[in-house]
Amino acid sequence: MRKLAKLRLIGLILAVTTLGATAYFIFAAWQANTDFQNWQTERPMQVQLDLSKQGTVSVPFQQTCVSAHSEGIYLDCTILNESQQIPQGLLRGLVASIRISDSEGNEVLNQSLRDNFQWQLDGQVELANFLPFARGDYQATIEIDSGVPALADRPQTLYARYNLCGMEQAPVAIYGFLAFCAGVVFLFAGVIVFPDVRRFGIWKPVSPVESAEDAPSSLP
Repeated sequence: MRKLAKLRLIGLILAVTTLGATAYFIFAAWQANTDFQNWQTERPMQVQLDLSKQGTVSVPFQQTCVSAHSEGIYLDCTILNESQQIPQGLLRGLVASIRISDSEGNEVLNQSLRDNFQWQLDGQVELANFLPFARGDYQATIEIDSGVPALADRPQTLYARYNLCGMEQAPVAIYGFLAFCAGVVFLFAGVIVFPDVRRFGIWKPVSPVESAEDAPSSLP
């Protein structure tokens, strides 16, 4: 006679479950880190345009990040001073806006572009700032009502960028910690249960006395 070794079976289930959880959390941490690295260089939108004259330009906007502390629309142009910076006041008089809509035409952003700026990085200035919206494919429309003549015949690129502060990597640490915890449980459960399962399986022999004790009584 034999019966299930319940503790051995429970230990085996715990070991297998925590092994799967460890693998999942390791993958999740790797994916979160990969996403963060990609977000640092991704440009959800990029378009070459002429801000010196009136007009409207439409371009796809692909949103992949919702955890950035903000998102910005930046201008990269070739008019730079001796410090390789865009001169203050260059965009004065610009009247333009950006509108972003989803595939059903629902507007998720409608914001004016600034004609002044407080800071810049590598000769690129932020003209709009907003909170990230849901992931997905959108359409961005840039409408220029009043242009900047000084930009005529000068290459200009308008693009979107995620403003990251580093906290976006928090999921990497959280998933890494969960993977560690699940891995420790797996190791302890595995060390205890795997040798017995390998030797005896999930069944254990039952003596005639134990079998008689477990059998249901026929007495009323």
